[in-house]
Amino acid sequence: MSHATRLLDLPEFEVHLVIHVAAETHVVVSRPRDRQACTRCGLIDDHVVHDRVIHRVRDLPSAGRPVVLVWHKRVLACAGGCATFRERSREIAPRSCWTRRARAEAVRQVSADN
Repeated sequence: MSHATRLLDLPEFEVHLVIHVAAETHVVVSRPRDRQACTRCGLIDDHVVHDRVIHRVRDLPSAGRPVVLVWHKRVLACAGGCATFRERSREIAPRSCWTRRARAEAVRQVSADN
């Protein structure tokens, strides 16, 4: 595990690249290959990588800079042949724009201000 992956503190992701873009830090990540259940039939197998999409989400700031995770998400084809689906993560909900921990921190700060 790289130092950057340890610093990110999201164990299910691997850091590939850190780029400073304007006032933000972009962290390019992916998930290690693992078995995921098909969202249609539930088959858990080594599904075939059909395509990749980029999912950008905001994370907690680092060193005073906003952080954007750039997740190169795999689109998997079910080994049973029923569907294609995108890989999932406990830390990033489907179609979300924030990580779960960034959302929790935003809620905590808003609650503290009230």
